[in-house]
Amino acid sequence: MLTSNFRYALRMMRRNPGFSAVAVLSLALGIGANTAIFSIVDAVLLRWLPVKNPQELVVIATLNRDGTPGVSTSYPDYEAFRDRNHSFDGIIAYSGTGPFGFTVKGSAADRRTELVGAVMVSGNYFQVLGVESALGRTLNDEDNRKPGA
Repeated sequence: MLTSNFRYALRMMRRNPGFSAVAVLSLALGIGANTAIFSIVDAVLLRWLPVKNPQELVVIATLNRDGTPGVSTSYPDYEAFRDRNHSFDGIIAYSGTGPFGFTVKGSAADRRTELVGAVMVSGNYFQVLGVESALGRTLNDEDNRKPGA
């Protein structure tokens, strides 16, 4: 039964090659688009962040003057939260808004430069997230205490 249905489908495809090509291309495009969208959703929404205990991360935000939830808080508010914290293992601050970035130079022979994006973070950022540096050292609490750091 299955083989006869398959032969019939092949005969119909040979009889209408234009329609068959459009159908096959439509299926290929749909499957490719679904695969790409699922890959993005999987990477952004479904996988845990690569930090220690990602299921324990929370975001703290303040209310705006009109009572609506804010998307950020001030640095003095962060310091108050951090200093009076009794509920969390640690509280960190970061700012990814604005045109932050820096220029990285290649080797002396290379002479190329590249603009790299950056995020301003508190000194305890890497310690609280449990992230180790590949080279050098990470920031620490002492970095917060240096003027202009």
